[in-house]
Amino acid sequence: MAEGSDVELLSIAVDFQGADVVRPYVDKANPSFTTVVDSENVLARLLGFKALPNGYFLEPGLKLSESIKGRFDIRNPEILQKTLGWINNPTLYDKEPQETIDESMSSDEQSIFDNGLMLYQKGKVQEAISEWRKIAIMDPKNWIVRKQIWAIIHPDKFYDAGVDFDWQRLRIEAEATS
Repeated sequence: MAEGSDVELLSIAVDFQGADVVRPYVDKANPSFTTVVDSENVLARLLGFKALPNGYFLEPGLKLSESIKGRFDIRNPEILQKTLGWINNPTLYDKEPQETIDESMSSDEQSIFDNGLMLYQKGKVQEAISEWRKIAIMDPKNWIVRKQIWAIIHPDKFYDAGVDFDWQRLRIEAEATS
């Protein structure tokens, strides 16, 4: 980061299962910035996304300077370069939000999601999954809901030894052909 930069980083994990499943990853990474957990999908509702990961570059006053939705991966050299460039000189970037690759949930989807979340929080996991599957059928591109269902059913593919991206890719391919 730029010497004397006023940039602050915040990581937000979206996981319906809460902080306990996220904590081991944060502990292992030992970041120098704060990580919080959105277990109720509040950010997706507010910012209108259905896929992760996302990067938002905010100026003072929370003015959006830049966003990268659905494909923010700091390991990608292009994204790393753009991020470092913005940190060092945010005035070089457009002030208009970038084109998004997804949209907010419809009111019907949001109602189903909220009902599923209420069921999940009451320990009615299978009923919650049934509700969320309705959203996956209504909107096959809602990757947040789809991946949360997978993570609940197959925690070994998400939490035990890290995220198994090959397994996810195979699931996506299998579901696309069914």
